[in-house]
Order: sequence, then C-alpha cells, then structure tokens
Amino acid sequence: AETWNDITSMHTNISAACVFLKPGQGSSLGHHLPDPEHKSAACYCAKLYGEREWKSLGYLVMQRADCTEQERLDLVASAQATRVVIVEEGATSVIENKKRNQAVEAWNENGKRAAWGCKWFDDWKKSIELARLRKQKLMVYYFPGAKVGDGKVRWDDLANPDVNPWDIGLGPSQKCEVAWLEKQGYEYEASTVIQFLDEYGGREAAEKRAWKKIKDRVSEGVNGLLVQRIDLGSWLHDKRFQLGLSGNTAVAECVH
Repeated sequence: AETWNDITSMHTNISAACVFLKPGQGSSLGHHLPDPEHKSAACYCAKLYGEREWKSLGYLVMQRADCTEQERLDLVASAQATRVVIVEEGATSVIENKKRNQAVEAWNENGKRAAWGCKWFDDWKKSIELARLRKQKLMVYYFPGAKVGDGKVRWDDLANPDVNPWDIGLGPSQKCEVAWLEKQGYEYEASTVIQFLDEYGGREAAEKRAWKKIKDRVSEGVNGLLVQRIDLGSWLHDKRFQLGLSGNTAVAECVH
C-alpha cells in the first residue's frame, strides 16, 4: 500500500481496483457474500476456491519470532476478523497440535470457506466496472520472477481440486480476478510487478522501505536478525496496492 501511495503521488493518471484487505470498520476481511450466479452455494468461495483443506484456506498462521510489536498487533487484529488461529514460531509440538486442532475446528465451523472471506471479490468487480465506465485501461501485474501468463486458470477450472491456486505467476485470489476478466471478455494488458515499478518509479521507494524495515527491527533489539540485502521480489510478494480509482489506467490485479 505504501508503494502504491508513493507512485500515485507522482502519477495521478493511474489507479488500482485491488481490494486492500486489512482489519477495520468497513473492511471486507473475513466477510462472505452470496454468489448471485450460484444460489445453491453459500457464497463466492465455492466458485473461487472450491473445496480446499484448512491450511490452504488460511486458518493457521505463524507469528514470526522476529516480528515487531506493530506486526504482532496487526496479526492479532486480522485473526480476530477472520477466525484465524495464530501459532508462535518455535512453539512446542504440544502447542502446535493444539493450535492445529483449533484451526481445523474454525475451518469446519466457518463452512470450510476461505478465512479471508470472499466479499472482496464483489468489491473488486464493482471497481472494475467503474474503471471501464471511466474508459480506463485495465492492467494485470504478475509476481516478480514470473512471466506474463504463468499460472493463469480458466474461470470454470478455479474450483477444480487438481488445480493448485498457489503455484506460480499470480496469487489464488488474483487467478480468480484474471479468470473473471477473461470470462467477461474484458481486454487488459499484462506485465510484471518489477516492470510496473521500473516504469512508474516505485522500485527505489520499495527498496528503501524494505531497508527501513530491517533497521527498525534492529533498533527494537530483535535477536538473531541477519542483516542482508532484501530481495525486492520477496518484499513485494507480501504487499498489495490500495484501492483507488482515477485517471486513465486502472491496475486490475496485483500481488496478494
């Protein structure tokens, strides 16, 4: 989100349709919505993700031993919004098994749906339609290190248990977005996140932010931290761009 804000402060003719999932009032995080095209299903999750086991659908997350206090608080807030179970890195096997059982229970009680919810998909579709109404060009960006087209899935194959949404190119939710664009017959251009940053001048800002994150952890006295060059691809892999619509270009999809 910070990198997106950096870029839009320099270029006012681009925007993003991506939905930034974070806890808070009005957030789609953890919320589900009925799928109007499949009324027999509980929500969009059945079409977008199909039947997946509890771990894949995000019900157990590890809290890193070197996380900052703010990162810990953010993780707790997200867990409360999604029923996700947190296990601390380095926990004993007894605690890990207990947390695992709690995660399976949460997955069952939530209808075996995605912990992060599916309302975001409806929000995203509305943003895409708004972008088209404004005659914006839709852009899709693939993970650093991936080639355009890597990991694309057809709309009707999203729920196929033999399809791995977490493989390459795009995140699982982004595969849904691109599949929907193609199902609708909406034209878009595709590139990679690194090319996007190089084109719009956000690469240097992202690298500086990554280094600041390291320095902040060192200043907080994180033990055992190895200070080394952060791979920009890894840094960006955990970031999403914030929602905003303006100008003549709309980023239809980014990393999850």
